[in-house]
Amino acid sequence: MHLNVIPLSVPLVVQAARMADDATVILVTWTVTDKNVTTVNLEMQEGWKGQWEPVAGASALSKATTKFKVTNLKTGKRYRFRLDMRRPGEQHPVYVYSGVGK
Repeated sequence: MHLNVIPLSVPLVVQAARMADDATVILVTWTVTDKNVTTVNLEMQEGWKGQWEPVAGASALSKATTKFKVTNLKTGKRYRFRLDMRRPGEQHPVYVYSGVGK
């Protein structure tokens, strides 16, 4: 059996920072460098445990999208974010994780 594996160039950094003027908002930014990625989905997790959940309004984003404001978060809680990047025909995503935004 021969497998044709094409490496995925992932974003160098996924950053998450709480907005200074509104503690219930975190701005997540990223860069997709793989030309074959067609869609990006943003997911979040509260703290280090728990279920990964899709971020409302951040599904099937264009790869040209480089930031998203996640709103209605709890102040004083930590959140982790990940990008689910897909190329046409791929069934399994490649995940890239942020640090924990507090």
